[in-house]
Amino acid sequence: MRTSHRRCPRRFTRRLPVLYLVLCGLVIAAVYGYRGYWPGLFPVRNIRVQGDINHINPAQIRKHLAEHAAKAYFMINLSAVEQDVRQCAWVDQVQVTRIWPDTLQVWIVEQKPVAIWNNTGFLNQRGQLFFVDNLETHGHLPRVEGSVTQEKRLLATLDALNRAWKAQGVQVARLALSESQAWSLEFDSGLRVVFGKQDPLLATKRLQGILPALGEQRFGELAALDLRYPSGMALVWKPDTVRQTLRVPVGETGTINFGGENNR
Repeated sequence: MRTSHRRCPRRFTRRLPVLYLVLCGLVIAAVYGYRGYWPGLFPVRNIRVQGDINHINPAQIRKHLAEHAAKAYFMINLSAVEQDVRQCAWVDQVQVTRIWPDTLQVWIVEQKPVAIWNNTGFLNQRGQLFFVDNLETHGHLPRVEGSVTQEKRLLATLDALNRAWKAQGVQVARLALSESQAWSLEFDSGLRVVFGKQDPLLATKRLQGILPALGEQRFGELAALDLRYPSGMALVWKPDTVRQTLRVPVGETGTINFGGENNR
């Protein structure tokens, strides 16, 4: 009775030296890494900073990257790099990737401010607050004022008010919510509106219901509107306005009645 013996395939036996060399390389690499020699073996020689960058200082980005780039290519913690870069002014989102054999690519999305917050920082399109050195780069943006944690609420109200007043050709230049939860705004035309504690959107809807009686021309001559009265509103005219031509019924108190609760 013959006993059969399987022979190793020739291809496998030929690959043994290659596998042996790979294994030795991994061992050597591990030893060198343990001894701190990885930076010398796999240094980072290039850093690419890309993205739609208008306000970010590239030198500031490279300063944050310097400590990480001193490490070996495989030893860099990409999450830690991203976290450090996010500390730079104007950085909204960042993604760091490796490009073999010696390059780090940093892709940055810059913050897009939509409003100035309390004259100290900006709000982005998500209602998130961020700070920069110079606000005057976007001095044309509307200003919102309120307490911390009210950023998203104020931004949403600002957008809704701008949509509501679009037909009148005005935009909100300043929107404020006091600590007592009283609303007020100023349009880019200079007209100031005081809402008090009532919902500014509901008050706007009621106000726009009487604007046709006031007339577009007279609306443009207003300096301020006070809507805090229980059953009307107070009008303040611009200094050069001729009040005698007013044709909307006005009581002795100078108010136009339209109904409502006391919102002082």
